[in-house]
Amino acid sequence: MVDALGQATVSTAWPAGAEATPSELLCEAPMASISTLVVRHSVFDAVGDFDEQMRFADDLELVVRVRCLSTWRVQALDDVLTQHPLNPSLSRADLEAMFRGWQTLMAKVSIYAPDLVERHHERAQALQLQRLAQRAACLKLPLTQGLSLLGRALRSHPRTWLRQPLRALGTLAALARSAWHNQRYAFMPKAPF
Repeated sequence: MVDALGQATVSTAWPAGAEATPSELLCEAPMASISTLVVRHSVFDAVGDFDEQMRFADDLELVVRVRCLSTWRVQALDDVLTQHPLNPSLSRADLEAMFRGWQTLMAKVSIYAPDLVERHHERAQALQLQRLAQRAACLKLPLTQGLSLLGRALRSHPRTWLRQPLRALGTLAALARSAWHNQRYAFMPKAPF
């Protein structure tokens, strides 16, 4: 990951050497973005290209398809080959449109891996909504939008939050900090220039 100034951080999206199971891919979505994927050409020959009709989740759909329909492994490399920006201004997409893209992903995966979707849909949905709530906080969107997403996440699969309460609390803290920041700067006078 690189920060807003382009400086490399020590952060990676996924532990090096870890091989992802289909359920981990579906629930945790460990890739930061399509720009972080390194894919052999022969993989595309085996499972096909990205679905150009999809928006927002085409990278995740491809790796889930690779894992479900081939013998190829999906894992993090020991070396950092790509850099992904942490700058939130680069991710100003409509969060509800992103969620609809995720729903399209689930519908597509249910065609070739129906058991996977049936077993993990609620948990995957909860985690996706929680990631969107985190993004709302990073983008300093209105508190109501972030809380709505987090509430939907909690209702989607309550057991996820009982097993990992710090995940929800961390998102709630990020939303509160974002709301405080928005409130603090809302009343500052605009510069005359």
